Amino acid sequence: GEPVDESTVKKMILTFEKRSYKNQELRIKFPDNPEKFMEAELDLNDIIQEMHVIATIPELYHLLVELNAVHSLLGLLSHDNTDILHKPQEIIF
Repeated sequence: GEPVDESTVKKMILTFEKRSYKNQELRIKFPDNPEKFMEAELDLNDIIQEMHVIATIPELYHLLVELNAVHSLLGLLSHDNTDILHKPQEIIF
């Protein structure tokens, strides 16, 4: 894959924030209709998986803090989907 640098991490974080917001929005709008938010949830899961690489590059970890991604990742610790619920812990802790 492409080398992971500051620009790549910033793009990942921006994508994560957008997908997280979209997922929350759809879950609120369609709480009893998982089909309506399932694709957004899969997209969110995918970007969180991609972000695991950040944990292996300590010199870029500061971007998670500076761009408020830590706050957003911690917010997922109360997510209804347990697949998503546990993934932020692998990045942050």
